[in-house]
Amino acid sequence: MGLPLIPPRSHNWPAGVDPRERFTVTAGADDLSSPHVTSPCFGALEDQGIQVEAACRSGECSLCGSGSSKGKSTTGEEARLRLSDSQFGYTHSCVAYPLTNTEIDI
Repeated sequence: MGLPLIPPRSHNWPAGVDPRERFTVTAGADDLSSPHVTSPCFGALEDQGIQVEAACRSGECSLCGSGSSKGKSTTGEEARLRLSDSQFGYTHSCVAYPLTNTEIDI
């Protein structure tokens, strides 16, 4: 299925979130800048040379799965998360868009 071309146009995009907003994504001790809200956390990791295992880059394979220990993100509608993933703060970093400064466990 792939990533949405324009994430803010997805039906599950949070109302009132400015797509030009920027947040910091933290992985371990590394602060990684997200270019903007419409770029998934996975991109911030890759931009800093952090390799995350992935097969599909569209939220279906779950190889890039990570925990979000702090902060808030929204997941693209194309992601195939299990109900338990959402309950325990687990997401697929390739389709997780930061809505605040976010710390993720990889």
